[in-house]
Amino acid sequence: MFGYEANSAVRLALLGCGSRGTSVATSFANDTNTRVVALADLFPDKLGPAKAHFDQLANTAGYATVDPKRMFHGHNAFEEVASSPDVDVVQISTPPWFHVQHLDAAVRGGKHVYCEKPIGVDVAQSKQALEIGKRAEG
Repeated sequence: MFGYEANSAVRLALLGCGSRGTSVATSFANDTNTRVVALADLFPDKLGPAKAHFDQLANTAGYATVDPKRMFHGHNAFEEVASSPDVDVVQISTPPWFHVQHLDAAVRGGKHVYCEKPIGVDVAQSKQALEIGKRAEG
C-alpha cells in the first residue's frame, strides 16, 4: 500500500475524529499495515474517545499507542498534522467544505492523502483540487 516496503508500517494521521473517520481509519489499521499515529479535530472532546479506541487496537495488535504529543485540536490542527515528520499519510474525514484546504496543506507537507468524497463542494474547489493533484505529481 502506498509504495512502501512490505514490512514497513504506514503511519496515518486521522484528520476528523468523528464516527465515520474513526471507522475508516480502523479499517485501514485492521486490514493493512497501517498504524494510526496522530489525531486531529476541530473539537478537543473528539480526541479522547478516538485515542482510547486506537490505543485499544494498538494494544491488541502489539504496537505503540497514539502519543499524546501527536493529538491536535483547533482551527490549525490540520497544519500540525501536515507538517509532522512522523506521518506518511493524512486521512481527511472533515466536513466537505474543508477538504480542499486540508488537501492543500497535506500535499504541501509532502504527505500521501486519503480524502473522503466529495473533494470539493463546488466547481471552484474542484478545479483547485485538480491543481493540487497536479502539484502532487511532481
